[in-house]
Amino acid sequence: VENYPQFRWNGTFETNRGCPFLCTFCDWGSLTFTKVKKFEIERVEANMEWMANNKVTYVVCADANVGIFKDRDIEIAKIVRKWADAPTSIIDGINFQYNKNNTDVCLDIAKILGPYSRGITFAVQSMSESVLEAIKRKNMAMNKLSTLIKEANKRNLTSYTELILPMPEETLESWKNGISYILEAGQHNAVMVWNAQVLQNSEMNQPEYIEKYGIQKTRSYDYINYGNPNDWDGATEEIEIINSTNTMTPEEVIEGWMYFIIIREFHINGVTQILARYCYGKHNIPYRKFYETYI
Repeated sequence: VENYPQFRWNGTFETNRGCPFLCTFCDWGSLTFTKVKKFEIERVEANMEWMANNKVTYVVCADANVGIFKDRDIEIAKIVRKWADAPTSIIDGINFQYNKNNTDVCLDIAKILGPYSRGITFAVQSMSESVLEAIKRKNMAMNKLSTLIKEANKRNLTSYTELILPMPEETLESWKNGISYILEAGQHNAVMVWNAQVLQNSEMNQPEYIEKYGIQKTRSYDYINYGNPNDWDGATEEIEIINSTNTMTPEEVIEGWMYFIIIREFHINGVTQILARYCYGKHNIPYRKFYETYI
């Protein structure tokens, strides 16, 4: 930072390390740190103070589950907001990854962050009960998801919902239904879908798991299209991703992606959203029927 005073920076910090969840697609909690180590509050504040004084504009909290320690994490949110507001600060965005089973505390934390918040994560991964069982992921009930989204909207808080494709036991039918359920729950702001990555130390990469769910993998290079022409390209980033399972063929995975992309580009981006919401609310036409007809 001292050597490049003309630059602005992104900063990453932690307030704890580890994850108590056992999601099979992740190597964070399933095979490594199921216990969570808390760092001292003084260390957390010192990190934020340093970033507020050193031209950091975008801050990422690398905790797995912000909000899992209710009172402590609310205190940390207040510390983060204090230093983001400091006279020396040029921080304009703060990204928290919220507790997997979102509770009202996540809404409270996002409210504290105010204009710096980059959204509340409702990371459902799938809306299929059989998928959730296969990936060891206890999901929020649909009515709870709907309540949280509506409450976030009422408080003018940005939220987004994340899914992963393809997960074990997901079918093209359950995938299309799941996206429709999310729209029906009131999520019209942002729906994000990620390729199912196979991390080396995850349970999903174990031979018996691969065989059980018929997982077929392919190697992908630089597949995330976030970038800048000035970025260093001296090393290609590669990752193994799932291209089919015993419940979704490669062709069905592609169709699932195309179905989502249509909804992302037309519904989430607002081209057809008013029409679709009118048809659903006034005439009880399901979002799935609307968009399959549209396609």
